[in-house]
Amino acid sequence: KEIRKTLTFIADKANGTKDLEFVTNASALKGQTIVVFEKLFRDGIEVAAHEDITDENQSVRVNNPTVHTTAVFEDGLTVADPTGRFTLNDTVEVKEILPGKAYLVKGILMDKATGEPLLVHGNTVETSVGFIAKAENETVIVPFTFDLTDLNGREIVVFESLFRNDEELANHKDINDKGQTVRVTNPSVRTTATHKPTGLKVVNPLTKVTITDAVKYHDLIVGKTYTVTGILMDKAMAQPVLVDGKEVTSTLTFVAERTDGTVNLDFVLDARALRGKEVVVFEDLFRDGVLLASHVDITDKDQTIKIVNPTITTKATNANGGKEILALPNQTVLEWVKVDGLAIGQFYKLIVQGYLTPDGTPFEGTHAEKIFTADKETMEFLFEFLVDGCKLAGKGLSFSEWLQAKTEDDKEPFEEVARHNVDLTNKDQTVQIVEAPKPPQPMKPEQPVKEASMMPTLPKTGSEDNVLWIMIGMIFVLAAGLIGYDLYKVKD
Repeated sequence: KEIRKTLTFIADKANGTKDLEFVTNASALKGQTIVVFEKLFRDGIEVAAHEDITDENQSVRVNNPTVHTTAVFEDGLTVADPTGRFTLNDTVEVKEILPGKAYLVKGILMDKATGEPLLVHGNTVETSVGFIAKAENETVIVPFTFDLTDLNGREIVVFESLFRNDEELANHKDINDKGQTVRVTNPSVRTTATHKPTGLKVVNPLTKVTITDAVKYHDLIVGKTYTVTGILMDKAMAQPVLVDGKEVTSTLTFVAERTDGTVNLDFVLDARALRGKEVVVFEDLFRDGVLLASHVDITDKDQTIKIVNPTITTKATNANGGKEILALPNQTVLEWVKVDGLAIGQFYKLIVQGYLTPDGTPFEGTHAEKIFTADKETMEFLFEFLVDGCKLAGKGLSFSEWLQAKTEDDKEPFEEVARHNVDLTNKDQTVQIVEAPKPPQPMKPEQPVKEASMMPTLPKTGSEDNVLWIMIGMIFVLAAGLIGYDLYKVKD
């Protein structure tokens, strides 16, 4: 509709002034220049007019106030960690306002994800700042102080409105405006624990073991200082590991060089009392003493380290698998060694030494060492010894074994992690030295028996037996004659 106004008056002098008021809703005319055309009538007849579209005296301009905002946190950044109360400062640029007039800027924080007002502890976050314009263009800072705790990952947009006399003149309410947007970080940590010298997930029960935990962090603020604290947990008990009655912890403070990065946290402990256990590394991330993130999964394999419990079993035999050797030179003794509970990939030394029993004297020629890298949890070894058992009948030969693992100390490269039969009482590890059987004695040849002579011994002259011997001789002669006669008759 046209905007018109009519005034009827009675002239009280030849020259004078009358005011004609136009009442309109100027909000629809923002930024427009309005020129007033006037006509003077008497008795319905136009007698004068003023209709110059360029006449500045006839022109008025309806201003077009605008607001533009830029939001930052108190440290000048557009990101903040959820560490408690922060102040968000929104710089509001106000243009085309009337100097000397009173204005009010009202602001409210919005949740970008929902498009609804942000709720903190169930309440909206609003603030307002009043001012009297000193110029057509002004800058006003509108502060919002609120608790960022539990706002992890939220994007917050500031909406601002400009009022005069309780009437809104302008606003800035663009939910997608980056200049009006700030973000609360959502820090997280993910860890991977390994044996520091080897990078393995299994370690030996040594006096000094260093576990390094690679802590991968996400969504930190570059240039800010953070602290990571860690503790070792007993997986089976879901309780802190205790060594000499104390928890095993580590702390590292660092300045984030990137939004996402990795820092290493070292744990040094005496693992001898932790044989066979699995330990899990728990990590917490702090800033200014406020917990930002944790990684505390007792079942996470990446956070877990196993401490092995090596054991040794052995059997000593002779070359044929028996348990005796002879008290002779060059006797073969076999020592079968089985080692369980090895840490695959770790470096070991196996030592074997034979002793005479029961006195425990080291037996010469029965010492052996083998250095190896475990490629299985259970490994078997055979040691063969050639021994001299002479003069040792009745004694035993018993073997002791020691397993050493590589340490983290170059000065003491190996440390014992298992031993077996050091008291020399294990029968499986003992062979007996027995007396060698004596060789059979050669039999003496028998003396030949002499045959009796068929001729009688002739009597000597003067012997008392002469008569007897004569008679015997006559009998032999007579018998021979009779035999000969009988043979003759048979022949005839």
